[in-house]
Amino acid sequence: AQSPKVEGVDVFGKCLPASHVGGDFFQYFRGDGTLSLCTADVTGHAMEAAIPVVMFDGILDSQVEIAGTLHELFDRLNQSLCRKLTGHTSVCFVMVEFDLATRTAYLANAGCPYPYHYRSETGELAECQSEAYPLGVRPESEYSVLKTRTHPGDYLVLCSDGIVEAENSKGEQFGFNSTSEIV
Repeated sequence: AQSPKVEGVDVFGKCLPASHVGGDFFQYFRGDGTLSLCTADVTGHAMEAAIPVVMFDGILDSQVEIAGTLHELFDRLNQSLCRKLTGHTSVCFVMVEFDLATRTAYLANAGCPYPYHYRSETGELAECQSEAYPLGVRPESEYSVLKTRTHPGDYLVLCSDGIVEAENSKGEQFGFNSTSEIV
């Protein structure tokens, strides 16, 4: 997905699959005065994850067109995936809806690593902690929405577990501590 051009906001995303295809993706959506950013990670690797991620991308695109809150979106996505996914397949998904006028970010998370919020005014890095089952696991799952105010120079970083699980030549994982230090 090509980064959108939004005045006052820099947006960048990158996806490097472990094999030729995979189950991770990121997407941007422009709304009336909003910019939404999301990442998804379908269970499995290579083709076993690539096919469900294409299906999820289509469901997500159609559901985003329906007006509503992040809470409602996550509920609709979860219900659809509980009907469509089979076996042990699920979707870890995180989305931030950014109100461009107020610089307020609304965040919902379904099983992804916690997003990071670097606050430029204080130099602090905080994890946006919100826990819930991945999409498609339990139809009764509830998804909360966190609200955080951002300021010029702040960073919001979304990532899949691919970063923390990346291994060096010795088989050592990059880990959460290294990821937060880099951010």
